Amino acid sequence: MRTDPRTNRVFHTPEGDRMESRVSPRSWGRRAAGVKLAWILVSALGVLAVASLLFSSPAQAAPPKIEGATYVGSDTCKGCHEEAAKKMEHTLHGKLLGTNLAKGEVQARGCEGCHGPGSKHLDDPANPANNFRFGKGSPRAAADKNDVCLQCHSKGKQMLWAGSPHESRDVTCVTCHSIHGPASQKGQLKLVKADRFDSRAQALDAVQ
Repeated sequence: MRTDPRTNRVFHTPEGDRMESRVSPRSWGRRAAGVKLAWILVSALGVLAVASLLFSSPAQAAPPKIEGATYVGSDTCKGCHEEAAKKMEHTLHGKLLGTNLAKGEVQARGCEGCHGPGSKHLDDPANPANNFRFGKGSPRAAADKNDVCLQCHSKGKQMLWAGSPHESRDVTCVTCHSIHGPASQKGQLKLVKADRFDSRAQALDAVQ
């Protein structure tokens, strides 16, 4: 058995009909220290990645744009949509949007914070291009509809929306949630019949 003084490694030497290999404790200590350092670096990178998601500055929220339209105010909207306005009064959104509790432009605009400026819709209510609609008849893409919701609902569980099965299948927020007339206060969920879902509880015919 021979020891290399530069590396402290012990080389094989014959002992009877066997070959033994031994490494000095000092060499094992160096290996363990290297592995420990690698794990520390990986953990630090993971922490930095999570922190960037939690504390990065989001894009400035703004109501949907309707080309050539101007804001008319929620009271004007309620003049035609009186029934919807009454249903919404007691919901979480109704108690916040357009009130003194609102934060930022989107919430302060009330109805137009989600549907865009309403002057063109007021002139021609039947044209779906004149306001931002969320129902099945809307010409908007699922991602565009969800972007409106995600301006306010981007923290907590909603942080996991990007890349989720729902997003990848073009499921919209309004597939399961209702702002104007929810069936439940918690989560503002719609009342959806069980036969509209498959075995994985994914809405099929309700996808926008």
